[in-house]
Amino acid sequence: MATTIKIPVKLVAGHISAAAEIAAGKSLLPMLSNMLLEFDGSKIRLTATNLTVTFVASVPFESPEYIGKLLLPAKTLSAAIAGVSSENFFLTVDGNTATVTDEPGDFSVKLAGGGNIEDFPAVTVTEAGELALNGTAFAEKLAFVKHAMGKVGATAGVKVDFNGQLTLVATDGIRMAISEEPYAGEKQMSFTVPAEAVAAIQKTASGEKSISLAFNNEAEAIDIIGEAATVSTRCISGAYPNYGGILQTNPVVPDNTIVLDRKLLVAAIDRLNAVSTGAGTVTISPSTEGLVLSVQDDTTAGNIKVAVKKMTETIPEKSSYSLPYISAALAVGKSEEIGLTLPSGAGKPLIISGGNVREFIMHRTTT
Repeated sequence: MATTIKIPVKLVAGHISAAAEIAAGKSLLPMLSNMLLEFDGSKIRLTATNLTVTFVASVPFESPEYIGKLLLPAKTLSAAIAGVSSENFFLTVDGNTATVTDEPGDFSVKLAGGGNIEDFPAVTVTEAGELALNGTAFAEKLAFVKHAMGKVGATAGVKVDFNGQLTLVATDGIRMAISEEPYAGEKQMSFTVPAEAVAAIQKTASGEKSISLAFNNEAEAIDIIGEAATVSTRCISGAYPNYGGILQTNPVVPDNTIVLDRKLLVAAIDRLNAVSTGAGTVTISPSTEGLVLSVQDDTTAGNIKVAVKKMTETIPEKSSYSLPYISAALAVGKSEEIGLTLPSGAGKPLIISGGNVREFIMHRTTT
């Protein structure tokens, strides 16, 4: 006999979206493409895992009309909930299948069960961590640096260090994004979060005044624990590149830094992107009158002038960089001003700085 439950969209939509990003897509274990939903009458528990990263959320919800478990395809369920335009949706359970329907009844998606529930991996979560911090601020820092992650080895994630200050770093070997702020806690930690866990951690931490972290040295795993959800992930092993050496040899010196209005610079780069293929080279040409940004790719050549708030006393030589890298670096951060420290010699990076965020773009072509 079918049972219908009325559920507020806001209660579960974010958690279902985060879980769907964790659930494996194509896998040798099709079971891992599913999400487990458990109703015990007083709460809903959602679980997804790909055996490297696990997401568990538990939200209060009175459902005396249905107590049981459902195993449903995670990405399809997430898409179905995203398609609901009403404040609530109806979940109609009939055996091992479920149908999602919006409140007016104009939209519905039927989901077949994902297999034998007993075959879904058993998951346990840590209740409390040993280090606490502001969740929203941590999520923002991940957003600031994640675009610079590499794709292989120790760089295929975000490095997190608690050692007198909180530092998040990402690098692909050509660029490096770093966010730093003071950290007064006594507990020290150092780990690298894999790329596949970053989005779920962001969603779990965002909006939380406080999250806690629990690090398991033996398993090389970290639990990020929010009020309603926990992300558990194995960390990337292996030595991370020595980012401290780059910071020491490439300091941001105010006298050598051109200061610009962030909005003006971003608008200029956006206009160059609009007339190029987005994969070209941007040349930065400083002068006493400001900056000229020029873009060139296989089909387009264009330039735009940008006013500066402060020019360096010695005008740096013009230099060229990947347009996508410059665009990605400027797309993050909240500071009203941007600093550009152009290379002072061969092998030196361009440094883009704003607030507590810096980006080093190592590859340079002199024109």
